[in-house]
Amino acid sequence: MSQPFECLCGMKTRSPFLVNGQVMCVMCAENIAPRLVSAKTNRDWKEFTQSSHRLPTRPGYRARWNDEDDD
Repeated sequence: MSQPFECLCGMKTRSPFLVNGQVMCVMCAENIAPRLVSAKTNRDWKEFTQSSHRLPTRPGYRARWNDEDDD
């Protein structure tokens, strides 16, 4: 979807769920069909982890999540 979808509850999303023929946001879909939301979340996570995301390789790069004490 190119335009954000606005659910009946007022939440806007670009990835709505279709539950029983009704389009809704993830929060409303979770209340009605939690297994559907869980399955889509797992599928999206697998796609993300299998994609080729790379860390920047410029000199002096320091990951933001490292603590100062770890050095």
